[in-house]
Amino acid sequence: VLYGFDDTSTEWVFVHFALDSISILDGQQWWTFLSYQFLHGGLLHLVGNMYFLWIIGDNLEDALGPWKFLAVYLLCGVVAALVEMLMCYLVDRDLLMVGASGAVAGLFGMYLLWFRHASLTFMFIVWQKKLNPAWYFAIWAALNIFGLLSEDLSVAYWAHLGGLAAGIVVGVMLKQKVLAQNPLLQLLQR
Repeated sequence: VLYGFDDTSTEWVFVHFALDSISILDGQQWWTFLSYQFLHGGLLHLVGNMYFLWIIGDNLEDALGPWKFLAVYLLCGVVAALVEMLMCYLVDRDLLMVGASGAVAGLFGMYLLWFRHASLTFMFIVWQKKLNPAWYFAIWAALNIFGLLSEDLSVAYWAHLGGLAAGIVVGVMLKQKVLAQNPLLQLLQR
């Protein structure tokens, strides 16, 4: 498959695996709640999501184990899609969506709760600054809110924020169990 390199192949993949609100509201293509998370709109979209997954995903996977990590990742992606669909529905707009951003944003929420004393590198062109997760994700959320206010329809900002909210809820629900299973993580909470 030449997805991304050939227009015909890319269109076929999008028709069958991108999240399409019209198809879902017609009761079709429910699998796209999962499959859309593995497609991207371009190389930069993919690289951006993989970068964020790389910097926070390993800690969360260590804390949860690979299968629970996958489950919460996919769950956050589904919630992100539902939030974006709802917001599009409320303004009478159809949605065609791809990307892992909502699922990755869900991981942000869990990371914020479980690794609050970590430091993450915030980069702006060549300038770098170490920030704790609360500041890091506050800046990220502010950028998404600014995007919403700018009415840029090319980015699923509601999916990002919905994924973040889902991750916070999941993080709160699982925190005690995860801390009990990970004494080192429990020690880092102090």
